[in-house]
Amino acid sequence: MATESFLLNAREQAISWPPGTVLLDVLRDNLGFKGTKDGCREGDCGACMVLLGIPEGEGLAYRTINSCLLPVGEAAGRHIVTVEGLNQPDLSPVQQALIDEGAIQCGVCTPGLVIALAGFLLSGAPLSEADGVAALGGNICRCTGYVSIRRAIARLCGQFPGLATDGGASSSERTSALVALGILPPYFLEAPPRLQKLLETPSDGAPGAARRKPRGSRSPV
Repeated sequence: MATESFLLNAREQAISWPPGTVLLDVLRDNLGFKGTKDGCREGDCGACMVLLGIPEGEGLAYRTINSCLLPVGEAAGRHIVTVEGLNQPDLSPVQQALIDEGAIQCGVCTPGLVIALAGFLLSGAPLSEADGVAALGGNICRCTGYVSIRRAIARLCGQFPGLATDGGASSSERTSALVALGILPPYFLEAPPRLQKLLETPSDGAPGAARRKPRGSRSPV
């Protein structure tokens, strides 16, 4: 059983789990990140979505991924961001848009929507309602009927017109812009050097490494 190290939100994390275990189970059952929801477990609903940051140049390139499909071994040397990792003292523009437009009801899909919209803004894709809808193509909501979610997307696109012109920006420049706008927490700026330092440090036997729970040990929602 290998020890895997990665950056989880704003902290370094070392875990000792079989590398084939899906990240969703590690996040919820072992590390207590309940915001990442256990939905379909087939990659179809988006409730368990997280951001995966991969080194690119001097920064990190982020993409959204379903944690129910990602083996924890694939998280090694990466930056994993759960919905808790996007929280700030005040609501972010993404969270506020979803609330103001009535796009939150039962809340099961909400963490995935927040992650997917943050990933859309991080991607450098054209900032249009159509592209935002496409970015949320893997997120299912059984309550709202999607109209309110579309309104939230349109609101964000109209709120940050300057982001529509940064298609040529590097990943680090885009991240810096989103931090300045309050969309991402400031710790994102320190993630690239911290991850690089983590990659240069042997992780076996790291203090505080999370250990595997007995098989079948599952936490309630």
